[in-house]
Amino acid sequence: MTPFCELTFDGASSDLVTSHLLKVDIVLNSGGDPDKITARLADPFAQLPRPREGAKIRGTLGYVEGRKRRFGPFICDGYSGGFEEESGEFLEVRGTSVDFRASAKHRATKTHKDKSLADILKSEAGAAGFEAIVSPAFQNFTYDHFFRGEKSLMQMVGELADIHDAIEKYEDGKILFLERGSALDLSGALRTHALTRDDLKFWNWSRDFRNNYAGVKTAYRDHDKGKRVVVKEKLDKGDPWYEYRKLFPDQKTAQAAARSKAKQLNRKERQIEITCKCGDPDLLEQMNLTLTGLSPEADRDWLTTSVTHSFDAESMAFDTSASCEMRE
Repeated sequence: MTPFCELTFDGASSDLVTSHLLKVDIVLNSGGDPDKITARLADPFAQLPRPREGAKIRGTLGYVEGRKRRFGPFICDGYSGGFEEESGEFLEVRGTSVDFRASAKHRATKTHKDKSLADILKSEAGAAGFEAIVSPAFQNFTYDHFFRGEKSLMQMVGELADIHDAIEKYEDGKILFLERGSALDLSGALRTHALTRDDLKFWNWSRDFRNNYAGVKTAYRDHDKGKRVVVKEKLDKGDPWYEYRKLFPDQKTAQAAARSKAKQLNRKERQIEITCKCGDPDLLEQMNLTLTGLSPEADRDWLTTSVTHSFDAESMAFDTSASCEMRE
């Protein structure tokens, strides 16, 4: 099969970009870090036009004869140039899935009373010009009192994702708040993929005992009794307890944070890195990945946490690698 890559800037493809393309890397992450694209172009005599700030970059990767997938948009947030002896002068363009518009970084204070987590996210995102799409798993969690507290929208969403074991993804003016570890899409359908020993050229599994804890401790302030109250989520995997330093506003939120951290520690106990023999455009982040034929430790269901697709125009090579953690 013949691999190919096509880039578009602001919806327009360019023969100039295609003919000068050297390499493209697309990294798909599970929240925390945004998705990223890096495109390196041959730039003899530094004559290539420079992309505008905020340009929307999309990349299509796949095979001329079959499977392909369009990724993005990525928002251009910078570029650089240089020289390599092998390829000469180059222009490197970078983009991320996050729209770093001023409204997302502006700090604000707002209070919400008796509102669901979904309503809070939609209200705050809407005020900044974004659309929040929230997984059904978070529709019924209600905050008696939520205080944003001079945080930017991105800070607020990130903290809520950590408390509720969620993924925050930024995608073309939308904020996706998804259930982490479930491998479910917004419709509730399971995202699945399967690979065998014949599909892989490298794998490396590990088991990490550093995450073995007796459980997780969080705390909240009981305003009626005027004291600090500790909440515990048991794991029974070791002696020490993982302790949150943050003081939560109420018991319900403290319990959610304890459950979230316990799930995170469980998933990180076993991990695996894989590289496919051929690029696989259908392998995405936050998928249920079934591996078979590798080894007793590796043959199981995994959760993909980060996927990297790379295309090298000079060697016409398309590669896919992934990092995975234990599926709950």
